[in-house]
Amino acid sequence: MRKVRKTGQRRISRLRGSTSDALSSALRLINIRSRTEQELRDRLKRKGFSPEEVAETLRKLKEMDLINDRRTVREILHYATEVKGLGRAGVIQYMRQRGVPEDLICEVEIGPLEEEATAERLIRKRFRQMQGLQEEQKRRRLYGLLKRRGFSSDTIKKAIQRFIEEKSP
Repeated sequence: MRKVRKTGQRRISRLRGSTSDALSSALRLINIRSRTEQELRDRLKRKGFSPEEVAETLRKLKEMDLINDRRTVREILHYATEVKGLGRAGVIQYMRQRGVPEDLICEVEIGPLEEEATAERLIRKRFRQMQGLQEEQKRRRLYGLLKRRGFSSDTIKKAIQRFIEEKSP
């Protein structure tokens, strides 16, 4: 069942141009997880705040150092590689979805060793679920999984080969 919003008092205060409501909303959003400036801008606009209120709120948050895209990029990178298990292309796509500016995305460096380690971790995790399949079928599925997660073909081939060599007696 969906909750019905009360629009009366909240809408009136927004119409008056109160930036404290926008600031409160932004603080609630930041409290859930770190957000880029663009994410906050989009969310506040979606909530019905005027462009002036949004700009003023973002200015205040920057002054208080509560939004910092560089810091957020580091957190997104860690989350994307360690939790989501994404490769370089997957991380870049994820950052674009999160509203990270292109200049910061270009600065992101994911070393080949980090990417290979992430790929190998995913292979180990998924390999257990593939018991009973033929070897070629396992390779194809692992390759597809890693490709969808944004890993390069070279990284995938190296990681699968290394895993098979370790697994073989």
